[in-house]
Amino acid sequence: MSHPQWAYPPELLSALGQFGLAPQPETPPALVRDALSDLYRWEIRRLRDRLLAAEFPKQEYLGHVIALRKKYWPLAITPEAWGAISPQPMNQNPGLRQAQAALSSSKGGTAPLRIALIQQHASRDHDLNLHRAVAAVRAAAAAGARVIAFAELAFTRFFPQQPPAVDVRTLAEPVPGPTTEVFSALARELGIVVVLNVFERDGEKTYDCSPVIDADGQLLGRTRMVHITEYPSVHEQQYYHPGDLGAPVFNTCVGRIGVAICYDRHFPEYMRALALDGADLVVVPQAGVVDEWAPGVYEGELQAAAFQNGYFVALCNRVGPEDVVTFAGESFICDPGGRVIARAPGGEDAVLMADLDLSDVARSHARTLLLRDRRPELYGAWLGRR
Repeated sequence: MSHPQWAYPPELLSALGQFGLAPQPETPPALVRDALSDLYRWEIRRLRDRLLAAEFPKQEYLGHVIALRKKYWPLAITPEAWGAISPQPMNQNPGLRQAQAALSSSKGGTAPLRIALIQQHASRDHDLNLHRAVAAVRAAAAAGARVIAFAELAFTRFFPQQPPAVDVRTLAEPVPGPTTEVFSALARELGIVVVLNVFERDGEKTYDCSPVIDADGQLLGRTRMVHITEYPSVHEQQYYHPGDLGAPVFNTCVGRIGVAICYDRHFPEYMRALALDGADLVVVPQAGVVDEWAPGVYEGELQAAAFQNGYFVALCNRVGPEDVVTFAGESFICDPGGRVIARAPGGEDAVLMADLDLSDVARSHARTLLLRDRRPELYGAWLGRR
C-alpha cells in the first residue's frame, strides 16, 4: 500500500527549520501548519504578558508583534494552499515542475502559470501593511505563485474616500521609489512577477499608478489610471491626474500582462486596447465597496471583457471597513472564455490562487474569431461622436 507524500518547497523548508520543524515527505502539511500556529500563539501570549508586566511601552510591543508576524510568514499561506503543496505521491505531482516551467515558458506555452491575488485590509500603519504584504508574497511564492498582484493603493488607507485635507503630493511617492525597491528586491529573490498599485508623484502631478516588476527585479514600466471619476466617497479627481501613458502591455518572462486600474475596467475601449496589444493577462487593482453594483455586474462586466478580448482577467479588490466605506473583497479570476475560475471570500483577508493555461488565449473565441472579424475602418467615425 502506497502512502501519500508531500513536496515541500525549499524556501518553506528553510523557514520551518528556524522553528525546529523539519517535515519529511510523508508529513501532512496540516500537521506542520498546526504546530507552527501553536508556536506563534505561544510567542504572542508571551509578548502580551510582558506588556501587561510593563516591561516595555505599547509602541515597542507593536514593533515586536510586527517582527513576529514577519518571522512567522508561512502562516500567511492559506490552509487550502498548504493542503495543495502536493497530496499525491511526489513522482506523480507536477505542481512544482509546472510552476518552475511557467517562468521559462514562451508566450502561449502550455505550462500552467500560477497567479496569486493578495486581498488584504489596510490599517493606518503603512509599515505594518507593507510587512503583511511581503509576508503574503513569500507565502504565495512558496506555494508556487509566479505572478503576484495587489489591490488599488494596497499599502495605505484609501485616500479618495474623503476630500483632501492636505496637499495630496505629500501623500504620494515616486516610481521607482521606496515601495518598488522593496518589491523589486523580493521579485529578484523569489523569481516572481509583481503587479503593484501605489499613489505616485511625478513632479507636481500625482497618479493612481501600477508598476510592473519582472522576475529579475527589473521595473518594466507603469500603468497610470486614465479615467478619473468624482462622486460621494470617491473623490479621485481631487487626488489623481488622468494617466498619460496610454494602455501599455508589458512583456514579462511569463507572458504579456496589461493593467486596468479600477475605473478603467468600465471602459470597453480601454479593455480592447489591451487585447490589440497582445495581452495574455489583465490585472485589475480594484477599490470596490460592498453593494456597489447590481447583482451580477461586478463579475459579469469582466467576464464579458475576458470573452470579447480573449485574455485572462484577475481582479484584486480591497477589503474591510475604512473611514466612510467598506471594501468588499471578493477578488476573482476569469479565463478567456468568460468563466470565473477562482473567487476569494468577501469581508476578509485572503490569498486567491489559480493556475492559468496561457495557451487558452490563442484558442479563445475572441482570438480565433472576434478580433479577426473586426471592422476598424468603421469605428473611428462611430466612436468619435460626442
